[in-house]
Amino acid sequence: MMCSECFKWFFKPLKKTAGLCLVTILASVILLNLAHNPRWRGHLQADTVIYQKRACAFMEAHSWGNIPNNEYQPGALWWVTLPALVPLDCHNYDAYVTAYWLLNLIVLGAFVALTKVFGPPEAPWMLLLLAVASGPILLYRFELTVSLMVFVAWLLWERRRWWASSLMLGVATSTKVYPLILMPVLVGKAYREGGVRAVIRVVVGFALGIGVVLGAFLWAGGKLFEAYAALMFHKHKPIGLDGLMGGVIPLYQAIVGMPMKMTPQNSIHGFAFDAFHIGPVLDWVWISIYLGALLLLLKRRPHCEVGGAGTIFALLLAFLVMQKTYTPQYSWWAACMLPMISGEWLSKSLKTALFIIVLAALILGQVAYPLHYQELINAFYGGHPVENPIFWINLLKNLLWLAALAIGIWPALPTRITIPLGGALAATKDWFLSYLWSPASPGESGPPPPGR
Repeated sequence: MMCSECFKWFFKPLKKTAGLCLVTILASVILLNLAHNPRWRGHLQADTVIYQKRACAFMEAHSWGNIPNNEYQPGALWWVTLPALVPLDCHNYDAYVTAYWLLNLIVLGAFVALTKVFGPPEAPWMLLLLAVASGPILLYRFELTVSLMVFVAWLLWERRRWWASSLMLGVATSTKVYPLILMPVLVGKAYREGGVRAVIRVVVGFALGIGVVLGAFLWAGGKLFEAYAALMFHKHKPIGLDGLMGGVIPLYQAIVGMPMKMTPQNSIHGFAFDAFHIGPVLDWVWISIYLGALLLLLKRRPHCEVGGAGTIFALLLAFLVMQKTYTPQYSWWAACMLPMISGEWLSKSLKTALFIIVLAALILGQVAYPLHYQELINAFYGGHPVENPIFWINLLKNLLWLAALAIGIWPALPTRITIPLGGALAATKDWFLSYLWSPASPGESGPPPPGR
């Protein structure tokens, strides 16, 4: 049982966990100090200001009715209301945001405890390093909460608790839509290991998880069309500056001499790209990448387990990389699964390389947003973003995420692709070495041919 294992770990002799507790506290202090720093706080607090307004509106009216320009799902609205219960005056922003930070730090502590209990020995240490590299944006958003729900759902389905797992995934989806993309993996795993009955449990549990949160929202005065409008709010956002498209498309426009067309809308700075009439296609280009990754994972090599942490990491990253509006906090969705990847999926050296790449991508992400985000915005509105070094830092960050995806999906590549490729590389190396050491004249002799 998960609860009993956590209980036993918690009451182990202090000396066995004192180091991890101290490092967790240190990481929390670092994140809090950065959260207070004006260089980080300026751009990051834009969302928490809206959270506070939503929470205060609910606390005063006791209803979710008539929310203007709402972009949050029902579960997210309930979550951002919790900090308003702590301060006596929810209109006190400093009190609200401090309570919000503390709630997120509690969630981070739960993450560390779960990775300690259920992950390999290095998992909690890796998680804390990834959290610090992500920066204080984790304290200003609710990605930690949704990711924790997905993480728990994954732990449950690894133990074949189909109903509980899908219930938790449904609650997570009612808070942030992205957990929905994991349902095909959960359904496939349930069918393989439990048959049709397990699939029915998954579907019923998932529907119930969404239904409970949505039902509470409707009971509290919310309307169904408002939840739908929140989904459409994100769909109608322009191409963001942060993601891969925000680097590749402006680079193409600079090469061909196409002017930038800035179209800020729905709370983000962004631009439009109408060349080749593919503007509407960009909303769905992620589907092809996600489906390609899913097919590779389902047609896996025999030793690769579908539904493991490596699978979840690869699928989430495939979903994120080609998003039209990719913002830095989304990186945590995939990053938090990295410490749990087993040696059956990635060798120790590959996992280490992947960890270093992700750390670098997260740190560069902080440089681009929020530290130098205003400079990046000004470069885009000036019409020449490629002339600004922050643009290239942001592009490098996204290329690192692409490299991380390549490593994450590598174990799922079929043998017929990997073996000939390895043979070709070996043959090329042998040819090069034999050419390099070939005799300069008929009378000279070189070293024996490689491989003999």
